[in-house]
Amino acid sequence: MDVGESGVVEDAITGERLKGVVVKMNSSQGSRIDTTDIDGYFNVLKFFSCGIASCNTDYDIMFLKDGYDTLRISQGYSRSDNAVFVTEEKKDTLLIKLNVRD
Repeated sequence: MDVGESGVVEDAITGERLKGVVVKMNSSQGSRIDTTDIDGYFNVLKFFSCGIASCNTDYDIMFLKDGYDTLRISQGYSRSDNAVFVTEEKKDTLLIKLNVRD
């Protein structure tokens, strides 16, 4: 099984992909931290076996970057009406949009 997400982070207004966004995933299966690369990609997926461990796949992910509002999503986000994907009809790559801090 797996827990977490992978995707792309971009500026909500300009659509520019954001490098250097800290992405922190917390779950009962453990934590993962990643930083978006030059193309805005992140991956905080954690694979696990639930033979002895709990099969709980609940998680939350925080996206942090100086000058932008912090965004927090949970395990239901990718299935919600708020979720956006790079290729919407395929729902392939999750697209996270950060707002510039006022």
